Amino acid sequence: MDDLSGRVAIVTGGASGIGRALVERFAAEGMTVVAADIDGAAVNGVAAAVGAIGRLLDVTDGPATARLVEEVETSVGPIELMCMNAGIASAGGVELPDAEWRRIWDVNVMSHVHAVRAVLPPMLGRGRGHLLHTASAAGLLTSIGAAAYSVTKHGVVALAEWLAVTYGDAGITVSCLCPQFVATPMLEVFDADSEMRAGSTA
Repeated sequence: MDDLSGRVAIVTGGASGIGRALVERFAAEGMTVVAADIDGAAVNGVAAAVGAIGRLLDVTDGPATARLVEEVETSVGPIELMCMNAGIASAGGVELPDAEWRRIWDVNVMSHVHAVRAVLPPMLGRGRGHLLHTASAAGLLTSIGAAAYSVTKHGVVALAEWLAVTYGDAGITVSCLCPQFVATPMLEVFDADSEMRAGSTA
């Protein structure tokens, strides 16, 4: 997509960090941006500041994600770019409780599955669309002291690769963002564990 002006993008986790930066940059490029986040007040503030559209969204809720995609397709325009950026981290190894593993899995992996399920059919119908998955360098290497985070970020990378191979011939392009440490609120989790902070590539 060389010319982004007038095209429609959804960015999850758009209230802060990388998500906010994506919202700001895409809006500056002239895109119509829908910024979605579980923090409704924060995402509405970000959206208002750059002329985007703010929406409250729990990314672990598949039906809610599908409703947002349908609303945007119907009321805003065809979605050209789906940015699955929402994510969380947790310090700890395999000893983390099952509930915490499930929580991180639902946010870091299943939210991508929910979004793709919703946005892929209309994209395939048009023969074009771009999927942007925010993973982490921890999805390529690992993050010492953060087992669940590392495992789920590997999952995101694997999903992005699978989608690229499966739908590349149908006009769907896929990117996977794998940053190292970025000054975002998530970094507070890593700062709480000096071993993790010193040895990680998240």
